[in-house]
Amino acid sequence: MLSFLLNLGNKITEEKFKGINVYHILHYVWLIVTYYLVLNSLYEFVIHFLEIKELAQLIPAAITNYNSITMSFFQQWIPFTFILGVGLFVSAIFVSMAKGIFFTKNSGIILNHADAGLFFSKWLMIIASTYYVYSWTGEFFPLLLFSLLLLTFSLEKLRGFLETKYGITFGNGY
Repeated sequence: MLSFLLNLGNKITEEKFKGINVYHILHYVWLIVTYYLVLNSLYEFVIHFLEIKELAQLIPAAITNYNSITMSFFQQWIPFTFILGVGLFVSAIFVSMAKGIFFTKNSGIILNHADAGLFFSKWLMIIASTYYVYSWTGEFFPLLLFSLLLLTFSLEKLRGFLETKYGITFGNGY
């Protein structure tokens, strides 16, 4: 039975990874970082605000050490990630101009992917900003995510109201 479950898990994982392309990788990185930061926030909330100190004793010292190493890694590399995102954004503006150069304008790869840096830079800056927001909000980071969800719902409701009542359209974005 255990081997069946392991094989099923491997098959599901394999099928999920088949659908991933290079444009999805930073989405997954953001999800992993966000999960990690939410878990840290919840832990800090339980320890400091609910004052359940016993939780800290249940977590093995090795895990606490790995968490410290991981958080130090974030603290060290996130500023570079943000700078890389900004640099990639500026570079992508120039590289996307390659679509019009006479020797590249018929290349499908150049036409389809020259402006990929704009997409990647956005997600690098989102990942870095997520860490900065976590650093600022600490234990209340999950509440901020909830607040952003409520804001999104509110904007969607307002958008729907303005479109139906007054015929005002906003396109696909906000």
